[in-house]
Amino acid sequence: MKTRLDRYILSNVLRVGVIALLLCSFVMVTVDLISNLADYIRMEVPFATIALRSLYYAPEAVLMCTGPAFLFSLTYFLSQLSANNEMICLLNAGIPYRRILRPCLVLAFCVAGLYFAFSEQVGIPAGTLKSRLDEQIFYSSTTYDNRNVSLYDSVNGYVLYARRYIDSESKLKGTVLIHRNPDGTLDFRMESDSALWVDGNWEFNDNTVFEIDPSGSVKVTKPTRLRFEDLDINVQMFRSTSADVTSMPIRGAWDYLQTVREFEPSRYPELATDFWQRVLSFLTPLVLMIIACSINYRFKKNILLFSIVSCLCIGVVYYVVQMLTLILASQGMISPISGTLAPVVMILVFSVGLTATFRT
Repeated sequence: MKTRLDRYILSNVLRVGVIALLLCSFVMVTVDLISNLADYIRMEVPFATIALRSLYYAPEAVLMCTGPAFLFSLTYFLSQLSANNEMICLLNAGIPYRRILRPCLVLAFCVAGLYFAFSEQVGIPAGTLKSRLDEQIFYSSTTYDNRNVSLYDSVNGYVLYARRYIDSESKLKGTVLIHRNPDGTLDFRMESDSALWVDGNWEFNDNTVFEIDPSGSVKVTKPTRLRFEDLDINVQMFRSTSADVTSMPIRGAWDYLQTVREFEPSRYPELATDFWQRVLSFLTPLVLMIIACSINYRFKKNILLFSIVSCLCIGVVYYVVQMLTLILASQGMISPISGTLAPVVMILVFSVGLTATFRT
């Protein structure tokens, strides 16, 4: 009986949720296409390029619509249970309301997990490709090139300076690499004409190395190419844009944040807020689905309408609070992780309290 009930709940919620997600995503892609149609015509962009850009935008549209789609799906299903008197039958059969919500909550956690995986594996790479395609279509110049960058690998004792970073080639020009011993003394200093990012590490070319031996004398060598396997400074950390933490790999973004926190503390709150918002974005569909589970579906008339209105009101409150806390976090008034989690915790506490007032 209970296994059949779980299948019934999950099949209905998933069916409506997937259909709503596809429809909403299609609308988002269509709106993006129409909003850029004048530029496509003016720039005489080929149809294949337009289709490719829309394809790259589709994962972002899916991520934006996932939460609202499953909010509607769960609200529709639970309201229909009450409207068709199925809820009364289930309760009279000895099945408590919390048992009905159990598969819904399990589905909410599954959707949140899939959201995070899809965002990291598909959404972010597709967004990067879309940005590069926009540069080609609209002739917008890249903002990733940088000048006079110094980064510190505190774990392995390296300091790397580059006079110029060229993002299109993943290349550094005019580098200086300094390595310190564990006791803080200088091990060597190396000046290089260039460094190229190859197979996950920097390859330095046309080098002049100044090594200090235990006696204090300096030995000068000029190797053509050198690589240091323990040098842990990612190429993404040289980019100049502050939005990189939302597109670079999580490990590289975290290392970049630690570097910014040490050398440019004024930029840290804004970057850290973007980072935690990206990492914890999967909580949004989870919170919206929990909101749907906390609504009172005992309305006498127009159950579906009033249920959706109730969910939308609470959802608007969630997004407004999230906007305010993120602004406070980016300005350094509260911690970045607190700014991201505060609206989630508030809505969860409110939803649990609201459910406890009218359900047993």
